[in-house]
Amino acid sequence: MDSGIRVVLEQGVRVRFTARSQQSDFPNALPDDLFAKVRGSIGEQANPRGYAETKSATVQVKDPVDDKRVLDVWHEVTYEKSSDLDDLVDEVQWILKLDKYIAP
Repeated sequence: MDSGIRVVLEQGVRVRFTARSQQSDFPNALPDDLFAKVRGSIGEQANPRGYAETKSATVQVKDPVDDKRVLDVWHEVTYEKSSDLDDLVDEVQWILKLDKYIAP
């Protein structure tokens, strides 16, 4: 599985991660509500640490055998912050402990 964590070394050091909610877990929820779940849970923890939302996206998870069949729809929010090399390991460790999947 992909951890959803990236260390970006272009134009300084930045740490980036993506969190998500899944339509299958909240079948009656609107997309805006699913993004709000991510922002409310993850954003409330990430923002005080200096992370800012940089992107939000809806991603269709398709059947690997039949790409016309959508298995689920993920609502992803990406957060990012600048870091220095001294704090980089601490930031990645913090993100690894963070539950980046919003469960029902």
